[in-house]
Amino acid sequence: MAKLNVSRRRDNLEKMLVYVLGVAPDEFGLLPDKLGFVPFKELLAAVRQEDGFRGVTEGNILEIMNSSHADPILEAVDSRVRVRPGLAGPCPEKPAGPRPKILFLGLKPTAWPSASEHGLRPKPGEERIRLFPTREAAMKVAQRFCPDPVIVTVQLAKAEGSGSLVETYSENLYSADFLGPEALMGPPVAPRPEPREAKAPEKTGLPGQPLGLFIEPRPIHGKKKGKYEDSPGWKTGTRRDRRREKG
Repeated sequence: MAKLNVSRRRDNLEKMLVYVLGVAPDEFGLLPDKLGFVPFKELLAAVRQEDGFRGVTEGNILEIMNSSHADPILEAVDSRVRVRPGLAGPCPEKPAGPRPKILFLGLKPTAWPSASEHGLRPKPGEERIRLFPTREAAMKVAQRFCPDPVIVTVQLAKAEGSGSLVETYSENLYSADFLGPEALMGPPVAPRPEPREAKAPEKTGLPGQPLGLFIEPRPIHGKKKGKYEDSPGWKTGTRRDRRREKG
């Protein structure tokens, strides 16, 4: 019975991977490259977000990828994976009519201040920036790696006006090669504090002397070695009186 359950879970996962990678990657916020590959970590995060697959591990997918079957359903190059081309469906049809005037994306809160000032480029390992037609879609994808992302609004006209190439993958997914800061709208960013100038060290005088007054130190001589030379005056007088009484 246990083996049957394991086999059934594996079959369900295989079907899920074929659908995600080969039929409707855009429904899961995934953007395949020209050869159909997506980053492995993006695939794993997308699958884990779906009911019934939250416990899927990297090892589960690698086991399917390294299957001894004559035709494994997955192929990998470096850290990218795709479904075998023979199992992939046709590319989604592009929607007719004008594109939305605004699109959305999610960023980590720490990334937004820099993006608002310098714009955005694709993340390492990705060729393009993914954009979504709704806030909800952008939030769902961003929450795979950040529990509380910042949702940024992208103004399409301003993006293209600054030279950005925005492409339509499907009605669920768009992409851009870069986004200038003028096209991005998000929460206010606190201004950076100006660097403080180093204060000159305060001048201090010797104790009891006004600032700026220099007193040349007196030379310190060693003690004289003569008898009683280093004794206080009252001791010297007492000794002298004793000598007189004895004499």
